[in-house]
Amino acid sequence: MSKWSKTYFKAKINSDQIDIEEGILRDVVMCQVGPAKGHGVHLEQEFIEQTVNLGQEQPQGLKARFGHPMMSTEALGTGLGRFHNVRLRGNQAIGDLHLAEYSQSSPEGDLRTYILERAQEDPDSFGSSIVFIPGEKYKRNENGEKVYRFKEVEGERVFNKEFRNTKGPVFDSITQLLGCDLVDEPAATNSLFHSKFNSHAFAVQIET
Repeated sequence: MSKWSKTYFKAKINSDQIDIEEGILRDVVMCQVGPAKGHGVHLEQEFIEQTVNLGQEQPQGLKARFGHPMMSTEALGTGLGRFHNVRLRGNQAIGDLHLAEYSQSSPEGDLRTYILERAQEDPDSFGSSIVFIPGEKYKRNENGEKVYRFKEVEGERVFNKEFRNTKGPVFDSITQLLGCDLVDEPAATNSLFHSKFNSHAFAVQIET
């Protein structure tokens, strides 16, 4: 993944956003409209709304981990808890992270206390990053219609030449929402709670 420069903004934290006693981080930004740095795609409002819908379809909550474990790395000891109350706030998908008690006795140490203290002291230094299975990539033509990268011709999937000739950004879509992890370099956000978009600190973690 390509590296990028990051600009930090000091987040204004409401007193009820961090509940130390209950272990809850409220109003955590999960993803937002904008370019996906390092991936050559953009996320538009439709993507954000679909993410919210997918998150709300998980009554048990959306799992959260400490960092993005690699394919060859065991993720069992990185569990933090689950996101609940996933909802739309303007051009952002936000949710409330309920840190589980088991995260206090993780093989990595007391992750629960670490996350809560870091959220209090320096919430701009980390954030959340969704893990999802992407759908078809597309552009939008002059009429605002979707032009997909591939199309079917006589039962075969072929590259759509119209896609190449259509100007503008490439948009990604989402088919499944697998999780939302806390990371040092936020994916699809620029900090933990910040409500404003910063295009210099934006990426997505795509799992296929």
